[in-house]
Amino acid sequence: MIAWIAYPVVGGMILWKRAGNTIGQLLLVTGLCMETTGVAQQLFSERLDQVPVSLEVVASIAGYLGWITLIAIVNVFPTGRATSPLTRAINRVLIALGVLMAFTAVAGSEPLSSGRANPFQLHRLDWLTGWLLNSGFFLVPTLMVLSLGALVARRRHSVGSERLQYRWFLAGGVVLVLTITVLTVLPDGGTPLLLLAIPMNALPVAIGIAVTRYRLYDIDRVVSRTVSYLLLTVALVAVYVAIVTSVTWLLPGASDLAVATATLVAAAAFRPLLRRVQRLVDRRFDREQYDASRTVEAFADGLKESRPDDRVRHDLLSVLDSTFRPVASGVWLRETS
Repeated sequence: MIAWIAYPVVGGMILWKRAGNTIGQLLLVTGLCMETTGVAQQLFSERLDQVPVSLEVVASIAGYLGWITLIAIVNVFPTGRATSPLTRAINRVLIALGVLMAFTAVAGSEPLSSGRANPFQLHRLDWLTGWLLNSGFFLVPTLMVLSLGALVARRRHSVGSERLQYRWFLAGGVVLVLTITVLTVLPDGGTPLLLLAIPMNALPVAIGIAVTRYRLYDIDRVVSRTVSYLLLTVALVAVYVAIVTSVTWLLPGASDLAVATATLVAAAAFRPLLRRVQRLVDRRFDREQYDASRTVEAFADGLKESRPDDRVRHDLLSVLDSTFRPVASGVWLRETS
């Protein structure tokens, strides 16, 4: 539920800022559908005997529609309109797929997610609902890939602020993919999963910023820091697990010692790892900041050498021009008596 909470929140904020915005409406529908499915699944696991079967059918329909509207968001970003024959065709297929999958959820003979039989099933249409279900599971990822390909093609021809909007979207997608990768590695349950559920909301937040065009110029800094802390979390968790496993294997029964040792090593490695990871990520996602830092470091190293004042002034102005790019620059020297 936490992983999808930003979708309805961001969708509502976009509609509040820009009434009638298509992407805001799709985000709101996607979030509500996924949250409905999440709440229903929690009820099924805890109070199955108290939950009517009809609610489970509704949850299945909501799950299908949630994924379909998510693909639609990719398909119409950032203008809210399908701007090419391919995206318009994908939209038509999505509408038809939504209707057919809802029909399959209601009339299908497959057992529901809880294992209970569908009370609305139509046995005479088993061949049709079975074919629609298999086709839907094949079509959903196919349409997502096609929509992403169309998104990349639109980005290549974009300019100005629209190009920055695509960069925000792709940044949120990178964070989402990294988070899903981490979730597949970590064991189920526990605090790490709760913490990693938060960056799962990076995509709707990035979409909200891009659609409202709020501080688009900060994208490089935001991406580099977000990716840095995600990679740092993965590295520290890996170090922690490796130490605990190794000490427990070498000294059976010393679990407290293993935990204490792993905690101390992780704490000691935090700052050095953070510096290395940030430098590595900045080279890829925040190149301008990385080049500026390297220029300043080179200038600071050069001050250790003995050089004429004119050379120092020239180097200082060069550093200022390359890092801050001012309209004009100069050096004021105080007169000495």
